Amino acid sequence: MFAYNRVSSKSTKTPWIMATAVKTSTRANVPGLSVSDLSAFLGFGDFFSPIEQAMLQSFLDASIEMLSKYTGYEPSDINYTIKYDRHPMALDYTGGISGSGEYSEWINIPRRPVKSVNEIRISDDVITDYETDTESNPARVGLISYSSSYNYPSFSEIEIDITCGPTGDVNPAFIVAALLLASYIYNNRGCAMNNAISDSGAAAMIRPLKVAIGGL
Repeated sequence: MFAYNRVSSKSTKTPWIMATAVKTSTRANVPGLSVSDLSAFLGFGDFFSPIEQAMLQSFLDASIEMLSKYTGYEPSDINYTIKYDRHPMALDYTGGISGSGEYSEWINIPRRPVKSVNEIRISDDVITDYETDTESNPARVGLISYSSSYNYPSFSEIEIDITCGPTGDVNPAFIVAALLLASYIYNNRGCAMNNAISDSGAAAMIRPLKVAIGGL
């Protein structure tokens, strides 16, 4: 879950926006992050029992998911539905949750790289009047019909279906960080997972990939 805000040039106050990323497909294999790659990184051979192979695969899968969530970077193709609890509107009030304000033109997408925006829904209604900017970092969408000032009786939920994944090679820092983290988990089985990213050195390796979106 992510929290961020957007401020327009006409506002000094912006509510927090909650965005939840829900996977809607299985992650594709990540080149350079196989059991054989982890085995070589650990200095082992390829002679593992099925149980050991399954254990290494689970550590590797967990490392990829943790680092993807930590950075927002997706190392292989995967589909998400990003659910926002409201539009990131900018308001000119000092308190309360109602009033007249201006909707922010752009909505940031807390996953990257974004290959495509597949569908946008507001309160379950499919929206077709929008523009996308997948070249920005982070990627974003603009709801053209919802950018003008007007009174709003309530906040409407927004859902954006996207496909993520690198268009070229996987960022090498992500591969090294995932191998560091998986190796750390292997060598420290039973460790506190919330500390493993920093203790393994993966956080330092991958920090340049992390893009802050408002409150992130």
